[in-house]
Amino acid sequence: MKKWLLLSAMSFAVLAQGADAGIAVENMGISGASSKAVIQKSLDNAVAVSPELTIVMVGTNDMINSQALASLSDYEANLRVIIARLKDAGSKVIVVNLPPCSEELLFLRHKKEAFADLPPNERIVKANEIIAKLCAAERVPMVDFYRAVADKGLDGKDSLLMIPANNPQSRDGVHPTAAGYETLARLIKACMDREDITAVKIVCLGDSITFGAFMKGQGTAEGNTYPAKLKQLLGE
Repeated sequence: MKKWLLLSAMSFAVLAQGADAGIAVENMGISGASSKAVIQKSLDNAVAVSPELTIVMVGTNDMINSQALASLSDYEANLRVIIARLKDAGSKVIVVNLPPCSEELLFLRHKKEAFADLPPNERIVKANEIIAKLCAAERVPMVDFYRAVADKGLDGKDSLLMIPANNPQSRDGVHPTAAGYETLARLIKACMDREDITAVKIVCLGDSITFGAFMKGQGTAEGNTYPAKLKQLLGE
């Protein structure tokens, strides 16, 4: 009986390793990247690996990084280019919309004057309207990360953003916590299930949120980044 139990446990471990080994998730997030920078620096790389699925999350820097602000029309044009290029290359596409930010913390490092009459979170809402419109037109699924973050609040200990209430050392207010990255991965997995999307070669394309800023494994599909959590979920 003991020998049988040992063999069964070993067989289960081999199966588990096999499921995970068959899934390749590549993190192509670039910290600080705008939609224009994604086109210039990482879109060709994404296309080159012939992914079955590309997850696109870009626009936070276009909307709230005072050093990389883009007009709404330019952002829309760039996102349209990214989606079209990936689809033309034969990749399925999922687009993640942008989470809200803590404006109070953002303004510790970015001047209010840079945003004129359209505050950061209003720019994010406008960008998300563009994302929803393009996804509907291109018949591309959209993951509503904005709602998941907003529902948890932006200033309490349960916030999915890095803020003093959940990380006394942080004055960030833009990037997700480990729980936020895991939530994002689960939302993407649910979207794949809902849309009946199967893929073993996946590229995650975007900025520092995709990169996994401040997380263990940042820049990879390991640790606490959302690409890592997604890979883990798909391998279960």
